[in-house]
Amino acid sequence: MRQVTKDILEKNLRGGEVSALNSLLCGEISAVETYNQAIQKVKDVSLIPTLEDCRNSHAIRVARLKDRITELGGSSSDDSGVWGTVTGLVEGTAALFGDRAVVAVLAGGEEYGTQQYNDNLEQLDWQSSKVVRKELLPAQKATQHLASRLNATIH
Repeated sequence: MRQVTKDILEKNLRGGEVSALNSLLCGEISAVETYNQAIQKVKDVSLIPTLEDCRNSHAIRVARLKDRITELGGSSSDDSGVWGTVTGLVEGTAALFGDRAVVAVLAGGEEYGTQQYNDNLEQLDWQSSKVVRKELLPAQKATQHLASRLNATIH
């Protein structure tokens, strides 16, 4: 009886952690989709290498989050969910306002992504928290810095 109770408790705890990781995963999938859209829409081709670097960093985080969710015995999300609306925002912004506005949207998204990682830390088990603190959050901060720097220099 004790083992059954322990198993149920552990499964419920993992469910909360998997949910928090999936939330982060949806944001990362959305970021990849959004950068793909931005790369296709920007007119200034000199922006593309930095946009690709940011997209590739997010793609690596997608893979790492999926791995961690699998390690916990969970099922990972395959799409961006409600975050997918950001992709449409970039497309519309590019058409109406140009490259500067697209980069501003991306920089704002990076800031929000960093906040999401910080907000979800307390919901994670020790190992998942370690993965976020040591791998994912530093990479997120690096892409935030790149997007912010690009935003500050675009004319």
